[in-house]
Amino acid sequence: DDSGGVLEFVDHDVNGYIGQPSGEAMGAQLDRWWSNQDASREMGAHGRKIAMKLTWDTVIEKLTRVLHNDIRESREKLDSSQ
Repeated sequence: DDSGGVLEFVDHDVNGYIGQPSGEAMGAQLDRWWSNQDASREMGAHGRKIAMKLTWDTVIEKLTRVLHNDIRESREKLDSSQ
């Protein structure tokens, strides 16, 4: 489940983790990160680079682009079903 647009900024296993919102899933991921700290540091560095580029302007631009794409795709589906 996307909580406020996180999926627009997090690439799974590149700069963060996207998973099920459960304690079991989070615990498993924490164990994975702990057992591979080099990969965890690299993921953190990628995340830091993205975070440094984030401003309200970039967040709004990216989310607006996604919204426009969703609207366009919905219209295309509607048009093709008629």
